[in-house]
Amino acid sequence: MEMDWNRFRTLIPIGNLFEDGIRHLRRFARFHQLDKGRPLSDLEPDPDTIYYLTSGLLRSGGLLGKGDEIEACSEAALHPLRIDELIANGARVRSERCVILSLNRNELEQLLVLDQLAEDDIETGETLRFNSHDARDSEWMMNLLNTGVFRQLPAASIQQIFQRMRVRPVRAGETIVTQDSPGTCFYALREGEAQVSRRINGKNAVLARLSPPDSFGEESLLTGANRNATVTMLTDGILMTLESEDFKTLLQQPLLRWVDAREASRLVRDHAIRLDVRSETEYNYATLGSAINIPYYLLRVKGQQLRRDREYLVFCDNGSRSAVGAYILNQLGYRTWVLRGGLNALKRSHASTPGMDGPSNYTTLFDS
Repeated sequence: MEMDWNRFRTLIPIGNLFEDGIRHLRRFARFHQLDKGRPLSDLEPDPDTIYYLTSGLLRSGGLLGKGDEIEACSEAALHPLRIDELIANGARVRSERCVILSLNRNELEQLLVLDQLAEDDIETGETLRFNSHDARDSEWMMNLLNTGVFRQLPAASIQQIFQRMRVRPVRAGETIVTQDSPGTCFYALREGEAQVSRRINGKNAVLARLSPPDSFGEESLLTGANRNATVTMLTDGILMTLESEDFKTLLQQPLLRWVDAREASRLVRDHAIRLDVRSETEYNYATLGSAINIPYYLLRVKGQQLRRDREYLVFCDNGSRSAVGAYILNQLGYRTWVLRGGLNALKRSHASTPGMDGPSNYTTLFDS
């Protein structure tokens, strides 16, 4: 759908971005058309999305600034629509049609943070550098932010991640991580290509080829286990590294949404799927109701088979493996919740409620 992209640059706060940020955001813009008389509620708005009126006229029962109408060419239309307020007041399309632009809210906030970092460097006389990596190469940063878990990170974490990342020039043939060695860093490829291989029955099997903005090394940081593969550079390049503690604080923890038993029960009533990430033997011995079972170490392979129109309540015995499982599912683009304390916490709660088949108010966790 066509739009005047010069006007796109004037939308607030998009106009505060540098040109490369605006170009990046344009690639992911979506358009929604509503015909005359249709209610704005037909959009079924997403709280993680912001909306702009780019064509046409909307009218509601009020609360639209100074009047009861908002027109695409107006000053008010430069700002995001107050979508919930408009729907609550019965807003409808009054022109022959209207076109509404939608953008991912978090992605816009991330880009604003990146540009603010660059502006800070300009003001201090620096040459646009974040801890020695050149911020003018912002395309790499934007591509990284559009992959896996980075897309879901809050803007506040993004700023700290880029400030704490360190540059590591590497050479063709250099081994970055070695199978069975302990993990200490998370890596993101900024330049060059690498190969992932694994030693099986005394022979090396090539598993994957990596190129920017691919990342690796998180598995052992998540589980505490040794590296399960070797990564070797195929060309000269540049790696960005993040230390283990920074990874856990800035990447893993902000993405985990922990819930207690009461909130978990509500999620199940709202059709969240219970996902047991323990081993098959543990699952067969005891689980929650009609939970499905995928051990956390198989989620990268089998996770793609899960339904994308549902949320997942992830659990294990104490919360440690479910935290890893939720992180992996987040990388794959799923929405997850983690049961705090796992099954052990539920058992303790059950023991404190004599005569109950399950903890008070939590029976939906156990029902089929």
